[in-house]
Amino acid sequence: GVNSSSYTNMVDVQSRDPASREKPGGNGQGTDEDPMLASLYAGSPASAAALNAALRAALLEYPEAPRDPGARSGPRGHEVPDPYRPLEDLDDPATKSFMVKQDAMARRYLQLSGEQEWQARVKKVFNVPKKSAPIERGDKQFHLENTGLQDHWMIMVADRDGSNERVLIDPNRLSDDGTVAVTTFAPSLDGRLVAYSVSEKGSDWQTIYVRDVESGKDLTDKLEHVKFSGISWDKDRAGFYYSRYPEPEESDKLKASNRFHRIYYHRVGTSQREDTLVYESTEQPTALNGAFVTEDGRYLVISSRVGSSKTNDILVKDLTDPNGEFKSLFTTQNAAYSYIGNDKDRFYFWTNQDAPRGRVIGVKLGDPSTVSTVIPESNDKILQSASMHGDHFIAHYLHNASSELIVYEKDGTLKVKVDLPGIISVDGVSGLRSDKTCYISCSSFVSPPAVYRYDPSTNELTEYYRREVPVDLSKFTVKQLWYKSRDGTEIPMFVVHRKDIELNGDNPTYLYGYGGFNTSLTPAFNAGLLPWLEAGGVYAQPALRGGGEFGREWHEAGMRENKQNVFDDFIAAAEWLIGNGYTKPKKLAIGGGSNGGLLVAACTMQRPELFGAVIASNGVYDMLRFHKLTDGKNWIPEYGDPDNPDDFEFIIKYSPLHNVKSGTEYPAMLIMTADHDDRVWPGHSLKLAAALQASQAGDLPILLRVERGAGHGLGTPLGKAVEGIAARWAFLRTILTDKSP
Repeated sequence: GVNSSSYTNMVDVQSRDPASREKPGGNGQGTDEDPMLASLYAGSPASAAALNAALRAALLEYPEAPRDPGARSGPRGHEVPDPYRPLEDLDDPATKSFMVKQDAMARRYLQLSGEQEWQARVKKVFNVPKKSAPIERGDKQFHLENTGLQDHWMIMVADRDGSNERVLIDPNRLSDDGTVAVTTFAPSLDGRLVAYSVSEKGSDWQTIYVRDVESGKDLTDKLEHVKFSGISWDKDRAGFYYSRYPEPEESDKLKASNRFHRIYYHRVGTSQREDTLVYESTEQPTALNGAFVTEDGRYLVISSRVGSSKTNDILVKDLTDPNGEFKSLFTTQNAAYSYIGNDKDRFYFWTNQDAPRGRVIGVKLGDPSTVSTVIPESNDKILQSASMHGDHFIAHYLHNASSELIVYEKDGTLKVKVDLPGIISVDGVSGLRSDKTCYISCSSFVSPPAVYRYDPSTNELTEYYRREVPVDLSKFTVKQLWYKSRDGTEIPMFVVHRKDIELNGDNPTYLYGYGGFNTSLTPAFNAGLLPWLEAGGVYAQPALRGGGEFGREWHEAGMRENKQNVFDDFIAAAEWLIGNGYTKPKKLAIGGGSNGGLLVAACTMQRPELFGAVIASNGVYDMLRFHKLTDGKNWIPEYGDPDNPDDFEFIIKYSPLHNVKSGTEYPAMLIMTADHDDRVWPGHSLKLAAALQASQAGDLPILLRVERGAGHGLGTPLGKAVEGIAARWAFLRTILTDKSP
């Protein structure tokens, strides 16, 4: 998360000056604290039960939420009450007051739960030098680097052999509070210029600038209204292609409607007003359009998809023909296609067309009838992506949710499997086709990020970089196990914990999931997880339907009318962990963010007795109005359309906000959002918190933590990310164990 100076951070004030402590809504002049709270401030140990009793008595007087009893949502004939509709308006003084009071209460609770101690633990694992795989262009090499606890990674430049390294762009100097971040950068093919995008306060809206590598200074270029965009240079670095929306009519971009995503060409040194419109989808206002220049510089490849749909159109234009028009390769929107490379007018794509587990095809430009399979669909692996390096394909597969890399000749002949260690997650294979070698970035739950240099012609794999961490990772174990969901579907799940953990049914356990948008959860390294594991916690990560771990059919089995499968898969994972001696309901926590926030909230509404604690971050909770807030309309392909009476029938059954039941004993819940989240509107979190607080029949807290000056996660400063991670562990340790940390 990201902080803001717009109002006081209660935790920071209290840690500096105990005499200035105030209760939420107080005047800051000091108060007579309950003796129990005083002992907690002094750091005395306290049981979770005593802590919660003191907090309930002194702090958990939930702020009253603004209401509109007459508001209703849903299609005509199916309308349902929507009393907390006013909380969608973040500019309303009543909503602002509600957020401030809720956040102050949550931060007070978390402080008393030992948040600062957890911050020290989390900082320890992050405070190590870090760097990324290099990007080689011309005679230069670019990479990302962080000295340890810097809020943002620096963009470094060096000669291609690694000598004469220096900082090219330091995002840490762009703002005093760390709320300005560089989110994308793209060097020109000759390495002389770098275009980079900047985001403020975590917004998805970005501004593109151009920096001269030799001088280290920005040129005059400034491109605004950019969102969901790549940057692709032409061959002679005269300019680049990017995507943006029309200038928003509203001055507040948080409320701007995202319609008519367009591709422009920008010539370096000119005004944005002179940019050339290259492509737009006039008949599909919610289409998202991206452009990519082929490595030979001759063709422009356009990918266009409607909203969050995983199917897309592909169009190609010959840039050497001044009067040339786009030629359609695939325009039926019935499958997904991703450009890999080309040999003159023969193009290679990854696709799931007639291959739900993925394949590589070749096609001649302008003649879709020439499509042929180059790498066929696997029987037991999911082809996630493929890249070309020289005359070889490197295919990235998922096999039971972990990565494999297999090298093929250009004609599709199997050559060799890359020898990667154990259960691992490949984060990327980078490098130009014209380079002899490429770079493979990978990690695992118990192996920190490493970068390998790889030569596909010789199968030589050399370690280029490995991050060191101040934790003995050998004391942890990783298991992959399988369990059955409600309908009998076999679901894989990774479980990580200390080797000395006794499976006595009494272990604090954190079950994390996502289950949507074809997104795969793989066994990647997560430094923020280490303090939880060190303290004896168990971590579990299932590959739920709705994700991409097993291809197109797996995704479709968890979307739209099949969304309940995702919740059933997650609930079955919880039941398996309980039934097999890992934990028990009072010591089982669940967590997820964004679509994963929807996941854990829906499961909480359906099975509140199954969980002891819930952490829901930046989630989608009002499923009748998600499409009316910020980017929500783009998610209709995934969730369905709440205004369609048929879709309404399956959406209303799981919508978290509309399944809160008064008089229910809900588990402890930490709802986390950010006041500048322009992807999932913060109103979702505010409305759910208000509804749960009004309905909670049990003694456990429902907390709402609001990060200021932050968004959906894009460009989050490390310092604030550390605070967010520490808040989670402090909350779970207090709720799930018999004593505070």
